Amino acid sequence: MIWQSTDAVTAHEDWVTLSEGLHANGALKRYHAGAIAFGSPPWSLFRRCAYAAGMLVVPALHMWRLLRSIIPRPCHWGHFISALPVSLAVYIYAAAAEAVGYLGGPGDSGEHFVVVKLELARK
Repeated sequence: MIWQSTDAVTAHEDWVTLSEGLHANGALKRYHAGAIAFGSPPWSLFRRCAYAAGMLVVPALHMWRLLRSIIPRPCHWGHFISALPVSLAVYIYAAAAEAVGYLGGPGDSGEHFVVVKLELARK
């Protein structure tokens, strides 16, 4: 069992802008997908295209899972609706970046992720 002091304080750093968060998440998704698809052994073109095409439904699946957990909790509906623009942007951008990784490999996304993870300002 994990114990935490009653006076413990936790903090979470967040991206300053949505754009920075999207780029960092997208770089990680592309790197991961590209490293797997072009790793050892590399995937066939058919498999890479199938996984990339599958990314078209991933944002809808994420939203469905989230919505399914919110439906029985009417007190959270307002928060869900107000967060839709950001949630959709994150899910769509991440799926597109992952599809690019499957089709074109990681490119420079590994180096880009290091920059956005370690060097960009956070609040």
